[in-house]
Amino acid sequence: MRLKKATIFMLIQLLMMSFLAGTVVYGLETQVEEEEKTLTYTYEELLEIAKKNSKELKKKAQEIERSELVRKEVADQKNYTPTGIGTGEAADLQERSILQGLVSADIGLQMKKKQVEIEEDRLAYNLKKAFNKLVLSKSQLQLDENAKEISQLELNLANVQHNNGAIGRFELTQRQKSYQETEKKLDASKISLESAYLELNNLTGLDKSLRYNLEVEEKEEKELSSLEHHVNRVLLNNPSIWTLEQNVRLSELAVTLHSYNAGQDPYNAKKIDVSTAKLDLGNAKETLEYSLRTLYHSMEQLKEAKNILEINLEKAKESLEMTELKLELGMAVPLETKKIQNTVTELEHQLLDNSLKYEETLAVYQKPWVAGN
Repeated sequence: MRLKKATIFMLIQLLMMSFLAGTVVYGLETQVEEEEKTLTYTYEELLEIAKKNSKELKKKAQEIERSELVRKEVADQKNYTPTGIGTGEAADLQERSILQGLVSADIGLQMKKKQVEIEEDRLAYNLKKAFNKLVLSKSQLQLDENAKEISQLELNLANVQHNNGAIGRFELTQRQKSYQETEKKLDASKISLESAYLELNNLTGLDKSLRYNLEVEEKEEKELSSLEHHVNRVLLNNPSIWTLEQNVRLSELAVTLHSYNAGQDPYNAKKIDVSTAKLDLGNAKETLEYSLRTLYHSMEQLKEAKNILEINLEKAKESLEMTELKLELGMAVPLETKKIQNTVTELEHQLLDNSLKYEETLAVYQKPWVAGN
């Protein structure tokens, strides 16, 4: 009887072990399948998706089509090109009005085309900021998870020390509060991560509930060209400056095509309009030049900060190697290694943050119009 019971017991144990083994294998297979299903996007892939889903780009494409129709309509009405100051005769006055309208329509069409380029540049910049925010949020979450793990180990140690009379109630309470703080920080990081996903999904037009991995492509940092050369280049190619230059052109055209006895603004008032337009252009150029110089120096500061972080990271890695060696020899405890490893991870996070800030600043430096109207 006892042998029979023992045999039954062993069979039950074997069945339970088989079931558990099967469950573990199934669980691992499921986990692998889920990992394989997880999407991974590069920045360029997300940018293409964002362009396809952008309502603003579609709207601006329609505006170009409309401007082309308006320009053609005005061009068809033009009979000749008036010159000199007009006398106010009806036919001459009409032709002067048509010429001004045609020039204005030409500028308007060019402006609409430039606005498409501006919108594409702004979309690329805003997407890059959202992409970087998500990358940093993921890195910060990992940091906070590490901090919680270390704090848990310190709390466990404090409990043992307190039970053995090595530390008092106050020290234990401080450890408990530190652990609670790491929990709160981890919760906040999880919320920030969700917020970063929502922001990026909103820009790309992806489903708000979609979660995916990011593939960060390493780019070689290029040396900045001459500041003076860059300032001159941006002043020549900046859409905002171009728009103000066209305002000057239209103001000067209004003076050139002025007609007396036609109920228009006084001739001298139009000349003042030209001076005002030129002042606006000059002020915009000065502001832009100042901004470019400020951005240049900001990038130089980021480079210096990066150099310091790299030195500190190298020191932390050397300290980690030494502590790991001591651990092997029994001269250190695992907690010390974890703390130094966390310092290494934190410095790597700071370097990542520095690199992404530099990247964003460089984008504004190259195309200032991406950062505002």
